[in-house]
Amino acid sequence: MPRFSVDFFTTNRQHRLDFHACGEADLAAFFGIFAKVEDREIKMEILQRATPALKAAIANFCAERRTQVPQLGAFAKLMRALADNEGFVVVPAREWTSAQTVVFEMLVGWSNGTVKEEDIAKHEQLFGLLLSKYNCCVARTDQRTQIGNSQIERRTCRFCRRSKADGAKFVKQAHAISRALGNIHLTLADECDDCNEFFGNELEPHLLEFLKIQRVFLGITSRAGNPRIVSHGGVILNDGEKMVVAVPTEKLRNEDGVITIDLEGDLPIIPERCYRTLAKFALSIIPEDNLAHLARTIDWVRNGVVPSPVHALPPVQTAIVPLPPNSSAQLSAYIRRDEKSSLPHIVGEFRLGCFLFVFCLPFSDRDVEEPDFIGSPIFDDVFQHYKNVENWQPCAFDSREPFEGPTVIRLTPNPNPAPAANSPPA
Repeated sequence: MPRFSVDFFTTNRQHRLDFHACGEADLAAFFGIFAKVEDREIKMEILQRATPALKAAIANFCAERRTQVPQLGAFAKLMRALADNEGFVVVPAREWTSAQTVVFEMLVGWSNGTVKEEDIAKHEQLFGLLLSKYNCCVARTDQRTQIGNSQIERRTCRFCRRSKADGAKFVKQAHAISRALGNIHLTLADECDDCNEFFGNELEPHLLEFLKIQRVFLGITSRAGNPRIVSHGGVILNDGEKMVVAVPTEKLRNEDGVITIDLEGDLPIIPERCYRTLAKFALSIIPEDNLAHLARTIDWVRNGVVPSPVHALPPVQTAIVPLPPNSSAQLSAYIRRDEKSSLPHIVGEFRLGCFLFVFCLPFSDRDVEEPDFIGSPIFDDVFQHYKNVENWQPCAFDSREPFEGPTVIRLTPNPNPAPAANSPPA
């Protein structure tokens, strides 16, 4: 029975239609919707328009065969959701590089008037070299997305390599990025309950404690609701509109008009566990075929084992950047295509609102001992969008000793406060 796969790129998503046809007539009927089929030759334009006639033809094709091919239900829904005459791309399926995917996405945007030619030129200038050397994996947190095998019997945990046959259980829902960082949609099927419990109890709390001020400032919600910091018998919280500081006055210090608060910590933060948590997030979203190069990385993340001879962890680079707000933390991973290079094999980018963390995924067997990173001319020439950030600060996440000293909040008065509601205009 012939099998065919086709990729569709629309404004909002990429979809792969993959099923077995009942015969050559089915193949001709399907491709005949989008192309001319003459003498067993398919002549098809990759850029299509969702005309009412095309949408009707797709609906009829799917309705006639949906009982034999359940996948057509999702395909019909995708096509039905397109606006009349909306442009989309259809191509024979293959494993596209990030550069190729961007071409299709730009073509769709251009056809629908959302991308201009100058936008394409600017994107090429900023990301062209990067995408020639790296594939980019971007985690989708804006819609329900599950990474990994949907069938429990076929799952193998990414972190302990156990399957159901080995006694692993896959009952709990594992989030690829912590739920407490606003992620409600992105889950990882290939994470067993034991590893999920370990990460939730031993690693992730350290990063969450490290980011507690940022979470309150941004109003990142969790299962418990709006974030809050309880300290000195008071509370600092985000009520959904603003930050509220309600701390006993004797716990405040006024230093030349700057109010300083030393916060009580709920957990002694171990920096190395923060790094392992960021690495765990990256390991959760990268395609599975890359994991073979990351056995030592996984052992470090799951078991704390540092390869011998001991390798120093590269610093995590942090910056504050003017990016649009988001209700969830965002995660991207850049995966180097060349086998040999002084550039890192995998670069992770974690963003929480305007707070950016960029890191190398350590201990890959495709890395040199100290790969080039932010500040190196070789790295900066490839990662032009990082080169344009001026305020990078290294964050030493290599220590297994807790951070010393309290977490401090400094409140500086606004030199240009907003006028009262009943104040006359200036």
